[in-house]
Amino acid sequence: MTDVSHDHKQQNIKLISPLISVIIPAYNHEKYVSETIHSIWNQTYPNLELIVIDDGSTDNTSKIIESLLEKSPIKMKFIRKKNEGLARTLNQSLQLINGEYFFLLASDDTAKPQAIETLMNGIKNSSMTNIAVAFGDNNYINFESKQVQVNQSRQIAKTEDENKYNTFLDYFFTLRPRLKNKNYFLSYESFIDGNYVPSGILINKSILLDLNGYDENVLLEDFDFYLKVSKKFSILHIPEVLANYRIHNKNSVFINCKNLRLSHLHLLQRERKYCFSNIKLALLWCKTYYRNARSFYNDYKEISFMRSKQNKITHPKK
Repeated sequence: MTDVSHDHKQQNIKLISPLISVIIPAYNHEKYVSETIHSIWNQTYPNLELIVIDDGSTDNTSKIIESLLEKSPIKMKFIRKKNEGLARTLNQSLQLINGEYFFLLASDDTAKPQAIETLMNGIKNSSMTNIAVAFGDNNYINFESKQVQVNQSRQIAKTEDENKYNTFLDYFFTLRPRLKNKNYFLSYESFIDGNYVPSGILINKSILLDLNGYDENVLLEDFDFYLKVSKKFSILHIPEVLANYRIHNKNSVFINCKNLRLSHLHLLQRERKYCFSNIKLALLWCKTYYRNARSFYNDYKEISFMRSKQNKITHPKK
């Protein structure tokens, strides 16, 4: 027998709670994508739609997502396309969503059950205006989804490591102590030094579209996004762990380290004119740019040395 009163109650809750879209861009995460999707199914927020876009995975990611479609307790769309990069994938996702806000989650991370509800309530109850983004903290987890600590290199910490960090922001607050200053935290000035917003974020769709979406010509589309947002809009931080950031050997931050650093330099070059209109920002820009340039040069030297060493091993002199 159908419980009509329960059905009406659920419909009323959905009418009261505005639709929130969830976007999961997926690429070669066959080991983790099912757990990511289940973490959205388990959300306490009552009115969700889920859009998963596979950006040309070469493993079984797409097959796994397809196998979950009929089981989904919420409205779910799946799009499979050729590999075009994260920024273009996200921009294509924006054309498919119906919510005023969307929750963005990487296909190897997971959201806590209360994540979306907590962020939405935070926006509703905040005295801030023009909130573009809301986010919480992340725990670190390993490939087995067990909570771990990371070391200063953001690798899973070993017993002998001197410095260990429990959460995403714990790591950044320790390495960049100035972020603990509430007037500096989430300011444009703070983002010049790099992005520190973790996974599982709630974004105002109309504000992102006003900024012309994600820049498809840069590798660090998130860094670019926060530089633009922090000039004009508000960012809300909820001091609570709301997601799990997975550490594994295919994290893009480790694989593309040199390219990401080069992208950081290109974005800083773009911001030069804006920063040089203010002496304080100009000094910060110079410090940040030349520190990153030096790190990029050192990375390049190390890679060149390793390649040279490998060539000597594979092609020894006669």
